[in-house]
Amino acid sequence: TDSERQYMRLETNYWREFDEFQLQLNAHMEERDSILMRIEHTFETLEVLRRTSVYNDAFHIWHQGPFGTISHFRLGRLPNVPVEWDEIN
Repeated sequence: TDSERQYMRLETNYWREFDEFQLQLNAHMEERDSILMRIEHTFETLEVLRRTSVYNDAFHIWHQGPFGTISHFRLGRLPNVPVEWDEIN
């Protein structure tokens, strides 16, 4: 009858719209997950950058025996340990 056809048409429309909604929901959830992963990666990169010291990368500060060194050049000199002037200047 007409009412049965109408109900069948309504049910068919309902399930079609439901499927479309599910597809849109899944697409939005995937996009959200992608954005959240990019945010997490960005924060991890930010933490690495916060711990990075430009001075440590530009000038290796350490020691060599009784001398402090910057970029492998000794600082100062001692009477019993000669240091070349090229290294001091």
